[in-house]
Amino acid sequence: MDFAAANLRYLLALRELARSDPHVAGLLAGVPDELTDAVAELDDERLLHVAGHHSPLVQPRNDAAWWQRLVEAAREGNDEEIECLLENNMNVTNGAKEG
Repeated sequence: MDFAAANLRYLLALRELARSDPHVAGLLAGVPDELTDAVAELDDERLLHVAGHHSPLVQPRNDAAWWQRLVEAAREGNDEEIECLLENNMNVTNGAKEG
């Protein structure tokens, strides 16, 4: 399976977020704070080069309980639960970066 198109969309979104809010970009992507400026400065040619590799840049979550809660909250339209799950994910990511 070729993930190049998904990689490019991810990298473009990450670069935009790194430009507008480097701290949040770092938290969401697991990028150290000292590298978010470098991500923000990548030009299209470099992004295309990296995205051209066919393996995914983003690793899926393998936490079945987390996914179950997220899907159930989405089905129920429970925005508060979705927000809680996503906020917790950012906190866990942040803790892993700092710890």
